[in-house]
Amino acid sequence: MINKIERFYLFLAAFLWCGLVALFTYGDLEFSRSLANAQASWAVWLERLGEFPGVLTAWLASAIVLARGIWAERREEGQRWCLVIGLLALLCLSIYIPNRYSYYFWESRPVSFPEWLMAFTVATFVVWGMYRLMEDASPEAGREAAKKAAFALLVFAVIMLTVYIIKGIWGRVRFREMQDNFELYTPWYVVVRDSPGTSFPSGHTASAAMTALLIFVLPVQQRRTRNLLVLASVVYTVIVAYSRVVLGAHFFTDTLFAMGITYGGILIASGIYRILGKRTSFQ
Repeated sequence: MINKIERFYLFLAAFLWCGLVALFTYGDLEFSRSLANAQASWAVWLERLGEFPGVLTAWLASAIVLARGIWAERREEGQRWCLVIGLLALLCLSIYIPNRYSYYFWESRPVSFPEWLMAFTVATFVVWGMYRLMEDASPEAGREAAKKAAFALLVFAVIMLTVYIIKGIWGRVRFREMQDNFELYTPWYVVVRDSPGTSFPSGHTASAAMTALLIFVLPVQQRRTRNLLVLASVVYTVIVAYSRVVLGAHFFTDTLFAMGITYGGILIASGIYRILGKRTSFQ
């Protein structure tokens, strides 16, 4: 349960978020014009790498689910769905990560077979490591770890799908695509129909915020440690969000709503997990 101190910080964060949305609703374009620096090397590196911690969190969760499925299958416990979900998720993410890396570092050069082989080899070793940990842990601990990892995967998929659906609907033009033609600018609350713009909300920021799912993926029991993980996720996400504005890839409101959707979704999911988690089994 959320204690009084955590509840206070949640209300404070929500109040701060609303205040920033109000501020940048009327100052988005001006802030972007004053901060834009497409040559900022630190921001360029975060554009290339900023998504990966969040994606790797989901990748690790899929490895845990798959390892649990293999463990259960060898003991004939009838948890084949863990095998299917874990394998599909791990395959998709192991394909996505090298492609995304190629997009940012090699100008979308096709990923070669040795690079694919390396990605799947790493995935195999990680699954093997998770399997060994499952063997050393109690059946209850392994079941709980897989349940949390599967839940994290579901939350990741739902939130990221939501973000990209909104992107397709909203059609907001990115600052760097305006080429000094600021007549193309629209505030965040205006939906631009038949526009190829994908500025709102920020996918990089949403992906960075997914690092908060580590509270489900890692075997962390102490409340203090869990809170520190969330705090580290927020700090990292704020840095990524700021870098997106500096590069002209997004406006501040794009990043704020990405954070609101992601952290709000994870908070709601955490509440649902606490309510229903004990009733959910892998039997």
